[in-house]
Amino acid sequence: MKAIILAGGEGTRLRPITSHMPKPLVPVMGVPLLARIIMLLKEHGITEIGIASCYMEDKIEQAIADGSTWGVHVTYFHEKTPLGTAGAVKQAETFLSDTFVVIAGDCLTDVNLTEAIDFHREKSSMATLVLKRVDIPLKYGVVITDASGRVTRFLEKPSWNEVFSDTVNTGIYILDKAVLAQMETNKPVDFSKDLFPGLLAENKPMYGYEMQGYWCDIGDVDVYRKSHFDLFDRRLAMHEAFDAVTMEEGAVIEEGAQIIPPVRIGRGTRVEAGAKVGKYAVVGRGCFIRRGASVSRSVLMDGVLLEKGASVRGSILCDRVIIKQDAMVFEQTVIGEHSRVGRGSVVCPGVRVFSYKEIPEGINQAEHLIWGANQNPLSLKSGVICGTWGYELSTTLAEHFGTSIGGEGRGLAVACSEEAASESLLQAFTAGAVGSGATVYHLGNGTAPLVSNAIRAKHLFGGVWFGVQDDCAQMVFMEKNGAVFSGKDTKKLQIKEKGDTTPVASGKVGRPMDCAAYRREYVEGLLAACRMKDAHVSFSLRGGNETVLSYAKATLSRMGCHVSEGTAVGDRETTAAFLSADGRELLLYDEAGIPVFGERLRALYYLLLTKHKEQAKVWLTQRIPTRVAEFVEKTGVQKNMLEESNLEEALCTLRDVDAYRQRMVFYDAVGALCMLAQIMTEQKKNLSVLLEELPSFFVVTEELPCAENKKAAMLTYLKAAFDEKEAVGGIHVTHAHGKAYLYPDAQREVFHMATEGTREEYA
Repeated sequence: MKAIILAGGEGTRLRPITSHMPKPLVPVMGVPLLARIIMLLKEHGITEIGIASCYMEDKIEQAIADGSTWGVHVTYFHEKTPLGTAGAVKQAETFLSDTFVVIAGDCLTDVNLTEAIDFHREKSSMATLVLKRVDIPLKYGVVITDASGRVTRFLEKPSWNEVFSDTVNTGIYILDKAVLAQMETNKPVDFSKDLFPGLLAENKPMYGYEMQGYWCDIGDVDVYRKSHFDLFDRRLAMHEAFDAVTMEEGAVIEEGAQIIPPVRIGRGTRVEAGAKVGKYAVVGRGCFIRRGASVSRSVLMDGVLLEKGASVRGSILCDRVIIKQDAMVFEQTVIGEHSRVGRGSVVCPGVRVFSYKEIPEGINQAEHLIWGANQNPLSLKSGVICGTWGYELSTTLAEHFGTSIGGEGRGLAVACSEEAASESLLQAFTAGAVGSGATVYHLGNGTAPLVSNAIRAKHLFGGVWFGVQDDCAQMVFMEKNGAVFSGKDTKKLQIKEKGDTTPVASGKVGRPMDCAAYRREYVEGLLAACRMKDAHVSFSLRGGNETVLSYAKATLSRMGCHVSEGTAVGDRETTAAFLSADGRELLLYDEAGIPVFGERLRALYYLLLTKHKEQAKVWLTQRIPTRVAEFVEKTGVQKNMLEESNLEEALCTLRDVDAYRQRMVFYDAVGALCMLAQIMTEQKKNLSVLLEELPSFFVVTEELPCAENKKAAMLTYLKAAFDEKEAVGGIHVTHAHGKAYLYPDAQREVFHMATEGTREEYA
């Protein structure tokens, strides 16, 4: 006995699931439908199987191969043009035996084929249709038989006023080879519409076998999702059981994760402590469900990421979908592969999001998202890219960035934190950049300020710092002056489409250069700017990683400071600090344990600079609180005004020592600590006393969601409303008790608002 599986359908009602996947390969409990049909045929002794395919036939052949995985032998019959269900079988005529089985490649069933074949032979039938009673027969071919089982009437997809039976055609047939003689070769013919009505008209022996088991046609997304629930409820007679917690090998469920059966979790998936996987959840392979995230009554295919606080209910997420922090996806939603839902966004019930789409953060998506250019969510909109390791930021993407940014004759400085994942990103980027002709200067384990200094010292094209901490990966891109790329400069760094890069000749491939020795030059530069060897200050430090802590300890110890780890907050004799993983940002705690951050920390930086004996000028921006600007002016240090977005670039471009010192304090956490140690020693004051010298001011900040295509209109409206026709970069509003500053983010779909007042209530 042989069988033909009809696997040519496009599955339009299943889109976006089938946008990049043929319908027979849609997974049910992690196993493609086509594979489940092959297993059913094998169970009933049918091992010679033909697959008739048309749509994405290469993917079907790649997935199933010769069938040896399931102990069968598969032969393929590809249709150049669609031939219909019967026409597809006709082209396999030479392959088929006298009696054979035809089964649709999009059904889930436990039909007893052995009984159906016996029934066919017992009745001496030419064509036997496997039938099934259903509640709503409108989507199927309705069939009626007499007492002996002989077919007397049928109608394809009737309306309610045409329905004459609840017994429908399942698309599973037992046929004698003689039926193929009724058709012409290479002519479109359909079983239900053409062949069977012809056999009925000619009074050929055609019977209906009513099956008693489970059958469903995976025709749309609701049926697809429900088929998983049926498997959980054991409505199919299968060797597998899914009514408890089913886990593939390599799945990791951390202690503290909540798992409510029945659920299925695929190989390599990780569920963090504090996450919840609820009833009827199917989680594919290589997924990551972070703490605070939850999923229930949903199908997650492979490589799906749910960030902290994300919630998915009654939905289908295709391969590599990313649901960002605190986003919610509601019932009957389908999200296509490689799409992502922005932080805090809501996808309303019934919405379909097609592949490679991005829903911005903080919005309600109430309409289908189908059209529009596919976007790479991590295309370089600003100089800093963050994403979950392996999902949003992978070695493949890092290599592609290297190929895009590198180029013949370009020099690039790179460094990374000490984690192996960080080093793998660096190595992948280097491979891409070198392959495109660039020379890559390896600084080893280091910080972003180290890369910035190396770029300027060696007159390079730019550089990148890589870090990975708690599965959060980061890449910081810097331009030729060492500044992190700003929004207006990122056109220079746009990642190219795959296949849009031209390989350089083999003789012009670049090479990596070991420049780890430059790390000493960087530390010497910080010490030279401070010129202090007996700074008797105690620091207790914590950091994003060991790399930044080692730089801080080595430098501060050379200045004479006592350095320990573990932020002794509230210690009167010790200043506590936390350094960011990239080494650019700092959080201080005064001796009372009160954190110093934001505008207050920035005001402290200006205080340190104005107290430095050699500082002649500083650079301020429009965002600086008025009372801090007045304080700086009273010190007698020359004041220069800049736009906020231009500050780092200006400080990196200027070559005088005043600019270097301010850059060191503002954009290098280790440099800021060195300057703090120097001033505290020279002034004989602790941090709390220095902070008392700052003027009192109050600042309140907030983010306001705004779609990218609405930012310009919003700026135009605000400029008119506040009569600021010449305003650039944002809106400045002054008031008797303070001021406000409103400006769009260069990367994210938000406006930033900062308000300042002489009292907290005014702010």
